[in-house]
Amino acid sequence: MKKIIAFLLAVAVVSAVLYGCKNKSAEPPGLSIGQVLANDSSLSIMKKAVDKAGLDTLLRSAATFTFFAPNNEAMIAAGITAASLDNLSADSVKSLVSGHLVATALLQSHIPDTLTIYAVNGDNMHITNNPNGFFVNASPIKQSVLASNGLLEVISIVIKQPSQTIGQYLKADTSFSYLLRVYDTVQVTHLLDSSSGSITLFAPDNNAFRVAGLDIDTFHAFYDSLFGGAHMFTKMVLTSDFIDKKIFPVNNTLLRIAPDTLYSFVTSPDYFMRRYRSDDQPSSLIVKPNILCTNGVIHTLQRAMR
Repeated sequence: MKKIIAFLLAVAVVSAVLYGCKNKSAEPPGLSIGQVLANDSSLSIMKKAVDKAGLDTLLRSAATFTFFAPNNEAMIAAGITAASLDNLSADSVKSLVSGHLVATALLQSHIPDTLTIYAVNGDNMHITNNPNGFFVNASPIKQSVLASNGLLEVISIVIKQPSQTIGQYLKADTSFSYLLRVYDTVQVTHLLDSSSGSITLFAPDNNAFRVAGLDIDTFHAFYDSLFGGAHMFTKMVLTSDFIDKKIFPVNNTLLRIAPDTLYSFVTSPDYFMRRYRSDDQPSSLIVKPNILCTNGVIHTLQRAMR
């Protein structure tokens, strides 16, 4: 424990210098992240987790952090209560807390549209900053508190690292057998288990093929013209990255076919996708968004895009 805290302090000292340089004209607030956390009853479960992990002193120190703190509702929804923390080891709780802690002050004004950041335990999270708001893993930041040693961001999810690749997720669900058959036919199934880079897959289930009028028994012969690579591209895109009528150029050299282009449509709270120049085809509703995998993200479609 002492070695870990010493390491975090060493890393955070550099971040503290950077944070100070960016905010020379601002008088730092009086309360540390640890104090803000202790004073907010809606964060009491995470406060207990911080104490059990032995990280309260760190969050009250001069080292600079951004702490994405799930509120009590988020913790309970994830099956974590004040009582259940008593049954967890200090190491497992420390892993939980450190997965929400970043060793720098992530000021919203300094964050580009999208950014992948890493917590102090090496886990990653996807940050979005656009006209729709400020998000972590597609979940909006509910409250941002500037502290004397960084920022406390109140969130409504518990950040967990996925354990399956896209391929493993699809293979475990028989409703995606048509999609896997298509990718197997064109010999790109291995990409779904690739550990290099991030993939976004707009995944029609078997019924989505039927809704689009696609016959799976003959479909593979028309893969390039009907299905194309529009359903998969090599960039992490969560629904928080969608803006109404935003264009997503798709580089399909990965799939050995011609490039394609997608349009996103946002009708809150729903998200739709459509291939460019497919005005004769309806947009496809995303029925299950933001399924995070170790090598990307899946959005399940109601209708295959043609």
